[in-house]
Amino acid sequence: MTTLTETNENQRHDDGISKSLRNQNKTQRCTVIGLNRGMSTVLQDHSPCPCCNRQLRCAVQQQVVGENVVVQRSRRSYDSLFDICDDDSDEDPNKEDLDELDRMLPGVLAKGIAYTVKSVIAQGYVDKKGSGFDWIMSRAWKGRWAVLVMARTDGQDVDVPLLQIFWDNSSPTPSTVISLDSAVVLPEDNLDTTKSSSNHPFRFKIRHLKKSVNPEHSLQMTRIFSCSEKAERDKWVYLINAALLNYEKEKANSKRLNHLSLSPPRVRGTSRSWAKEDVMPAQLSTARQQNTSTRNYEYELDLKTI
Repeated sequence: MTTLTETNENQRHDDGISKSLRNQNKTQRCTVIGLNRGMSTVLQDHSPCPCCNRQLRCAVQQQVVGENVVVQRSRRSYDSLFDICDDDSDEDPNKEDLDELDRMLPGVLAKGIAYTVKSVIAQGYVDKKGSGFDWIMSRAWKGRWAVLVMARTDGQDVDVPLLQIFWDNSSPTPSTVISLDSAVVLPEDNLDTTKSSSNHPFRFKIRHLKKSVNPEHSLQMTRIFSCSEKAERDKWVYLINAALLNYEKEKANSKRLNHLSLSPPRVRGTSRSWAKEDVMPAQLSTARQQNTSTRNYEYELDLKTI
């Protein structure tokens, strides 16, 4: 039997959710919002709700069909940036907020910069460790569909390596696009079974440095990814480094060509080699003959005088 206290508490919780919806405060949304007509949600496990401080973790949806109740357990997934379960819907209501925060971090292609994919180098599922910069500072692992591409971005003369991060392989657009133009990729093995993080042993790190006018204020950002097998991890590291090496070569060639195009044209006259071999010897021989004849004439005059 539901007591009056529980009823009032539930009413306050519902009022708080409605107020949050009216204010469109996305960062304070309760994770149980979005219930459809004829459906209810039963919360299981425990973790704090950001707007009502209730304990929730994973939800079980109960759909009333006639007099029967069909229980639909939410699939446990790594698709959420939070350590909670997602529902079976195609869109997560929290995706937009979290991706917006991630786009402000170093190494992320700024929002509004257009790019055109030229070629796809590699793609596959990887586990991505949370950056801790979302609004609940989550460092949980999430499964992501990653695609390594070469793309032409605005303001670039050569193709830039980009790592597109999708929520899954059926997502139409990436949630985050990581630019690798100033990144360093390093493999890392975490085989210590005594640590709780040993379930992600084969990792690789993508390290970025956000440049600043003041070097003391430069921000270094490291993103950690994990693969299920060592060979798969090594393949990602090799392909990313190969793409970076090719990018640096193309960028150096582009700078050299731009420098040559901006240099003033040289006036090409008579070459020195041709002047030395053809013109100068003839002139010198003529001058020498004239000098010799003059000296001979002067010598003959001296003899006659004597």
